[in-house]
Amino acid sequence: MRSEISRRTFLAGSATAFGAVALAACGQVATTGEMMEEKAAEPAEEKKAEEAPVAEQVTIQFMWPPYSPAKERWYERLVTAYEEKNPNVTISTILDTALNDRIGTNAAAGGGLLDVTWHGWGWARWGEEGVFLPLEPYVKASGLNLDDYYKAAIDGVTWNGTLHALPLGILTPVMALNLDSLAAAGIEVPSDDWTFGDMIDIGGKLTDAANGKWGVSTRFWYWSTWYVSYGRDQGSVNNEWQTMSWDAPVRTELIRTQADLYHKHQIEAYGDDAKEETIFDHFKNQKVTIYSGYNWLVPSFRTDAQFNWTLHPIPFIDFEGEPTRNGALYTEEIALVEGSKVLDHGWEFASWICGPEQLDTAARNGDTTPTIKAIAESDAFINLDLPPGERIVEYLRAMETAIPFLLHPIGGDLAGPLWKNAREATNANPTLTPEEATRTAQGEAQAILDEYNASRQ
Repeated sequence: MRSEISRRTFLAGSATAFGAVALAACGQVATTGEMMEEKAAEPAEEKKAEEAPVAEQVTIQFMWPPYSPAKERWYERLVTAYEEKNPNVTISTILDTALNDRIGTNAAAGGGLLDVTWHGWGWARWGEEGVFLPLEPYVKASGLNLDDYYKAAIDGVTWNGTLHALPLGILTPVMALNLDSLAAAGIEVPSDDWTFGDMIDIGGKLTDAANGKWGVSTRFWYWSTWYVSYGRDQGSVNNEWQTMSWDAPVRTELIRTQADLYHKHQIEAYGDDAKEETIFDHFKNQKVTIYSGYNWLVPSFRTDAQFNWTLHPIPFIDFEGEPTRNGALYTEEIALVEGSKVLDHGWEFASWICGPEQLDTAARNGDTTPTIKAIAESDAFINLDLPPGERIVEYLRAMETAIPFLLHPIGGDLAGPLWKNAREATNANPTLTPEEATRTAQGEAQAILDEYNASRQ
């Protein structure tokens, strides 16, 4: 989805979406002192009008993803607030979910089409290529204190010791539970140390596939992150990016568990019922009781879920007597883009988005888990008066065991073989066993990593 709009254009009908906005301000004639005596009028051409200083008019081209109505409401709030604080600045917003395509197009053009951008997982590629600028000089000049942020957030936007973006939010996985659905079925809320086995038992009591009702929906994207994080590393031995670890036995077991949810126990939405565009509505419309998600659950469900719901930790997988529960942690971040002609203004905007004023507002709306510790651990975020109340801290608790998600410039390429082969093992008519899937993924990914490392020597 792509669209381009200036927030001021949207609100007041003024132009424009791209380019600089030229405005003129007329000054007023100022007079001072007492009139001591009447003087002859000066010729008009000799009058000097003292003009009020005019601030430089600036347009910042800013990309933001319209992933959900809640995400769009967030962008509208923050852009409006910034423009009100800075009347000389117009934020020309590019609403696009094809972030990497747009960033690549801008880079190929030599820059100038994009100044500041939101990004999520996968930013490290652009950092390594120099498209997302190193921010240490800006941090040092501005006095921004990175110690105010969670270490995991700063680590999440750093590659090879270089800070390439500012962390806006920390994304950690949780489960959402429909409390009304559980109560109607006479099922107690599971304990916080529940397992996939518990989820299977509960889901079986709630599934009515013939009528489009499912006990569980975890979606392929969340399994994709879990394949990585439940292995207790980012996908390479000791996270050193020399030897891949896709064939770790716990990853094989996780693929088997997913296939069983679909086909053996048949409690997980599958096929057409599991399309990305429908699953979110399934929980909202009470067709799914147990739903997985990240931080965007809260602002959406506060608006759209007309039933009692709560957040819950992801389940343990009890593998070889060693229970494992490691979600994938990644950041949403704001970066300055190479080729921008308004870098100083872009930095001011980016640091404000990721700063205490904006993050406090975002925390109160549940837009994200704030990266500033003092805000995330305050009443601004942990608001007992709004759902899910105290349980919103599950996002913070998940950080304690979460694994940073594929912090490598070609992380997507390295994970591709795992995701591709896992699909082959979890299809309705699988062509691979879970063991074959992880073994094949290991060999394919290792070849990609070896080629990458050789090119950097």
